[in-house]
Amino acid sequence: MKTSTFSTCAVLAAAVFNGVSAIDLDVNSRDSIKSASSEIAAGLISYYDPDEPNLLPEPYAWWHAGAMFSTLVDYWALTGDASYLSTTQNALLSQVGPNKNYVPDSQIGSLANNEQGIWALAAMAAAEHGFPFPDQGDDDDAQDTCDGGLRWQISPSNKGYDYKNVESNGAFFQLAARFAAYHSDGDGPYAEWAHKVFYWLYEVDYIHNSGSMKDGGHTPDCDDSVVNEFVYEFWGINSGLLIEGAVNMYNVTKDHRRWGGNFYGLVDRATEVFFYKDTNIMWERLCEGSQPCYVNPRMYKRFLARALSKTTIFAPFTKETLMPLLTASAEGAAMQCSSGGGTNKTTKCEL
Repeated sequence: MKTSTFSTCAVLAAAVFNGVSAIDLDVNSRDSIKSASSEIAAGLISYYDPDEPNLLPEPYAWWHAGAMFSTLVDYWALTGDASYLSTTQNALLSQVGPNKNYVPDSQIGSLANNEQGIWALAAMAAAEHGFPFPDQGDDDDAQDTCDGGLRWQISPSNKGYDYKNVESNGAFFQLAARFAAYHSDGDGPYAEWAHKVFYWLYEVDYIHNSGSMKDGGHTPDCDDSVVNEFVYEFWGINSGLLIEGAVNMYNVTKDHRRWGGNFYGLVDRATEVFFYKDTNIMWERLCEGSQPCYVNPRMYKRFLARALSKTTIFAPFTKETLMPLLTASAEGAAMQCSSGGGTNKTTKCEL
């Protein structure tokens, strides 16, 4: 069991959903970490309803369930607790859809590329951990505008079809990078796709050399800088998707000059933007402290926490910088969780 990933298991779970009394957590005790993670996992699974179109009650969306089951795959792999193994497998398989590409009939009218990508990443986590997993298909690659990149929405009738964003392309990039790493092939077709998508994000100026990034842009030229003065305001999920993809490419290619620089620039910027300086606790700066965070941002820190945890494994020289941040965030997350035994939705975690 990898210590750096194991020590952030609690923050991964706690970052998924939003208590009165905190969950006890001693980050130096594996038993304490497993106990806290177990309680949070039980609280998570209590929300699952296979009869709901989104698998979760309102206001949660279908992709939130994908993030939840991806977390439960990690939880199983890190703790050895098989309590939710069958439920997680059934959920992953039930959403594959008739074409085995995570486009189930229940979502076909409103599905977005980023949502499909989150479920594909859950299946990828299952493959990486040796968990039974379904096949996956391709995303919609729209070469007609902006010289490439995925649109946010898949259906032309959906609002947002004219928008190409970092989240959709970041999910696709990470999936390709993790497939390349899974097959130990830094020069094959998966690596080529990862390279293509990542450098397209630079070409359209969605990623800046400083590690900052835009949320996205509208077709036909994908340049919203004229109408949006906050073009480099971004969410933790965008950083997380790109960091985990880039560090996987660094790991599989051993290209320290290219991919080492890419992932570390993103990591360096993320540590500046998404952690309180006085406490080292992760925060979502675009809503925490200034306005209520709506449903989606409550999920975003999960992706950044996982990415930084994986970074400490694939690039051990980052541990000295990242582990204090992840440890403080795990402790902070436990303090924000109610201790309700994990049943009947009584274990809940705030931001």
